[in-house]
Amino acid sequence: MLLEMTLQPLKNRLFMLDDCYVRYEHEDFIGKPDTSLRYNKCSKNQLRGDGEFIRHRDEVLAGLIQGGGGVTGSKVSGSGSIEGFAQCLGDLSPEDCSACISEAVLKLKDMCGDAAAADVYLAQCYARYWGSGYYHSSDRSNDDDVGKTVAIIVGVLAGVAVFIVLLSVCRKSIG
Repeated sequence: MLLEMTLQPLKNRLFMLDDCYVRYEHEDFIGKPDTSLRYNKCSKNQLRGDGEFIRHRDEVLAGLIQGGGGVTGSKVSGSGSIEGFAQCLGDLSPEDCSACISEAVLKLKDMCGDAAAADVYLAQCYARYWGSGYYHSSDRSNDDDVGKTVAIIVGVLAGVAVFIVLLSVCRKSIG
């Protein structure tokens, strides 16, 4: 998933691919702490008034801050039905990683409130949490279904076209 693009081609990019956080820019950012916000997403499903959810979410976020990623640069936390994950870019010191994750967690709470799932990506780290079995599930739209339907139709038409070409080749080779 491409998280950030600039209008100038290949100037800088921020990627999140299979829980691997990648950043490149035309300027040197290696080892320089940067907690500027790059992307955030909050689920539409808000769990206001659900005291148990809030308690577990706060425990998960506190768990992400404790240790702050340490030497590995990533941290997993869970409490009740809530899970969380945070990760830093590999060039940060453990102290800078911890500070970045702490800032990301603060932004999660400030920007997303009582959302059932949330992601905040800063320049050099990200943090996310979600309820077990729920990860932005209410955010899915019918556009995904339309895209799948179009892909299936195109695939079937391509298969029929290949079949017709094979039949004509076989017919020519026989007769």
